[in-house]
Amino acid sequence: MLLSASSHATVIDYKKVVTTSDVSINENPGYVKKVVCSAGPFTVLAGDLITAHAQAEVTWAGSSATDRIMVGSGIIVATSSTAVDNTSAGYIGMVSKWAGNNFVKIPEGNEDAARTGSYQFSAAYTTVYVNWVHYGQTVPQYSAGPDAVIPAGYGEIIAVQERDVARYATTTYRQIPYDTQYYLPITGGFSPYVQYSYGPLNIAAGSMVDVRFQVEASTQLGQGTITQRLGRKVIQTTSTTSTTGTVLSAAIQGGATNLEHHYTHSNVSGLYFPNATNGVYFNSVLWAYGNATRLTIESESSLLYGGFAVEVRPYAGYWRDSNRNITTVDSTQRVLYSVGPINIPANQVVEVRYQAAFTPSANVAFDSKIVRASSPTSTSGTEVQRPFYRKFDPAYTYTNTIHSTAERPSTAANGQYYNIVCWLPSGGSLPVEDWGQLEVVFR
Repeated sequence: MLLSASSHATVIDYKKVVTTSDVSINENPGYVKKVVCSAGPFTVLAGDLITAHAQAEVTWAGSSATDRIMVGSGIIVATSSTAVDNTSAGYIGMVSKWAGNNFVKIPEGNEDAARTGSYQFSAAYTTVYVNWVHYGQTVPQYSAGPDAVIPAGYGEIIAVQERDVARYATTTYRQIPYDTQYYLPITGGFSPYVQYSYGPLNIAAGSMVDVRFQVEASTQLGQGTITQRLGRKVIQTTSTTSTTGTVLSAAIQGGATNLEHHYTHSNVSGLYFPNATNGVYFNSVLWAYGNATRLTIESESSLLYGGFAVEVRPYAGYWRDSNRNITTVDSTQRVLYSVGPINIPANQVVEVRYQAAFTPSANVAFDSKIVRASSPTSTSGTEVQRPFYRKFDPAYTYTNTIHSTAERPSTAANGQYYNIVCWLPSGGSLPVEDWGQLEVVFR
């Protein structure tokens, strides 16, 4: 639905940086953090907000079906473009907390890392950088493997500095059961639990609310064919314990085998409030399916794993497509989601984010990109996000692609469409679940 803009959020600065050479991620001895790319410098005042979007395509030359490594990442803010974590000089804080995925060579081939988050400054700084940091490790029970590599051009970070944005964050788990670990019981049926909740908030008329949410789940199981699936959604609702309400991030499931062990989801979704609304809560809701008894949700700390932040800013423009335009992906490039037509003013920051779910019946290579075009069916145009490649395998039951990015056209462009373009470069067929969405937001 097209909504006319009433005002514009105050964007102070925008920067995008893409890698220009291969970046090697040390897997042995591992946990050696490296800046993949850094956006900056920014000059910030107390209260300024920086939001960031990062993508990387991680490749690995392992060989056997059981070879696996861990690839982890996070986004930090610091006064140095070389700072990697809280032990580095100039470190200020986390934009997206440390979390990772295990990477199984044969079924996956490549892994996409995608993160989003935000940070609000409590003090002014004359020089700030936003650093996209990676690390890795060979999983201990396997012999040391080669390093993972992010090829040139396939790592990127985009950072946007804003002023007069309210940010609310929580680290409290609301309903997730705990004994020695937080976990989701697998009951064979739909058993939702509230993970994070923030509220009550009174939302002024003409506000845009965005929720940035990250979760890392782990299969705490031995070797074999055990699979588990994490379901999640983000809603606007009426209490800290409600599992139903107005959907921001549509309900979606993604799976992992015990060989993968860790899997992380980091996404952002929003809701426009044309009218004042009081007593609002925003909740992330989780559930699990699988052939075991529980799925571990990695616990929150000051530096690790999860995140939940609610941002409230003046509305400037919001469009959404939550109806898949195709039901199957094959070797032909096609548009899965599209929004438009949109008239974009010169120098307007546009944030684009989407999620999609698939059910592979065979191992397939998958590619997706985001283009800005003059038609809702066009597969070419201005490339907002270059193609990111990975493999999907039926061992995971459901597989997801989740990305967020932004652009700032230097000249005005009218009648524009943002299109999610998907295809299978090596052929095959991949059913699309009706669990996805595309959102485009003016900043």
